[in-house]
Amino acid sequence: MKIFLFSGRMLAVLTGTAFLSLASLIPLPRPVLAAEELILTYGMFQASIALTDLETLAQTGEASNGLKFYLGLANLEPSVLRTILTTEFTVDHNLLDDVFNSEGGEYLLSEITQVVHTPSQQANIQALRSAIVLAAEGDRQITLLEVLQNYPTQQVFISATNLLQLARELRTERVAEEAEE
Repeated sequence: MKIFLFSGRMLAVLTGTAFLSLASLIPLPRPVLAAEELILTYGMFQASIALTDLETLAQTGEASNGLKFYLGLANLEPSVLRTILTTEFTVDHNLLDDVFNSEGGEYLLSEITQVVHTPSQQANIQALRSAIVLAAEGDRQITLLEVLQNYPTQQVFISATNLLQLARELRTERVAEEAEE
């Protein structure tokens, strides 16, 4: 029988290594200030969708029963939402930050926050700017899912009424542009 004697330092290294190995098997919670839930509003109607349901859809293509219900109401296939969530756009983090801190960028963010906003309806522009810039950090790619994951409140509110209005306005502008050509 062999007896191994370890110095205090060696024991600390082995203990730390064992702890880190075990800790890597435990899923880590989201940062405290990160979105966990998407709240869709349409007049008096509110629907809650867990961000984890959107992440699962993006990764596997499988929609939870709750998500399937809302997609059915919207007459939207899960594959379409998956594409919307995961379509990557290449952006320069620094340029994005500069643009969003300009007068024109502030206006654009202001318009978007008519659709996407914080639960308190305060600091909407700052929250959206932060989520977009953080989503672009590192890989210089941005997806809608990454923006939602980086939103600095636990809930992200989406006004379906304002989203539909925006879509109508964009459609009207596109039709007008096509008529001019």
